[in-house]
Amino acid sequence: MMQKYNNTRIIIGLDHGYGNIKTAHRVFRTGVECFEEEPIVSTNYIKYKDKYYVIGENHLIYQGNKTDSQDFFILTLAGMAEELKFRGLHEAKVVLAVGLPLAWAKSQAVDFKKYLKQEQELFFSQRKL
Repeated sequence: MMQKYNNTRIIIGLDHGYGNIKTAHRVFRTGVECFEEEPIVSTNYIKYKDKYYVIGENHLIYQGNKTDSQDFFILTLAGMAEELKFRGLHEAKVVLAVGLPLAWAKSQAVDFKKYLKQEQELFFSQRKL
């Protein structure tokens, strides 16, 4: 669980693929399923704003614009959680290093940046057994 405060500043690179999310140390499927209550069977989920998002049990359907739903935002949280866990951190000041395919960089870069920066302070937790 991400709870203790830490002033550590880290850079996290994320590749927001359609089939997988990739960080420097982790790769996981892009599936996202939202639940109002804590999942009983699933053991890999993000709790964010009183909802539970099960991660990686399937793949997302292709979306031409990654900002059309909250899926890639939630997957970004999961990627950050995986990298923090790998580094032995519970919390950090994170600088995201992300990109888009060249074909979309010009038309979607501004919106994707706003989308990922929709909150300056995030409070979420991850459960992964």
